[in-house]
Amino acid sequence: MAFDAGMLACVVNEININARGGKIEKIYQPEKEEIVFSIRANGKNLRLLINAGSSCPRISFTQTQKENPMQAPMFCMLLRKHLSGATLSGVSQEGFERVARLTFDTRDEMGFECKKYIFAEIMGKYSNLIFTDESFKVIYVLKTVDFTTSS
Repeated sequence: MAFDAGMLACVVNEININARGGKIEKIYQPEKEEIVFSIRANGKNLRLLINAGSSCPRISFTQTQKENPMQAPMFCMLLRKHLSGATLSGVSQEGFERVARLTFDTRDEMGFECKKYIFAEIMGKYSNLIFTDESFKVIYVLKTVDFTTSS
């Protein structure tokens, strides 16, 4: 089944119903292009999967538990640094595009409240995850694209 903008709208609604206001407990990166958030919301433990791989890009809840690497990848460690203990304040769809924005309420290095965002582009082989601060300055991306690889 194609993961188009209509499907993304339904998934965004499902995430907001089940996980909005939930606390991020753990963050995993079992595969190179896949992130899993362990969220505690409404008395339930949820696992939110975001896959930016070219073969099956998607965002959804999952029950499967995959083997994690011994050494966490850089993107995973960065997300753990910034989002451990954060609250998922909401998920929205950018227009009617295949882009979901996950908004997190967290604290910065000085202890002040701030917002962080993950933009999940679910676009087939062009899928990507973009992590930004509250002024939408890019902190890190899952797949970097430079001028030599971009058309």
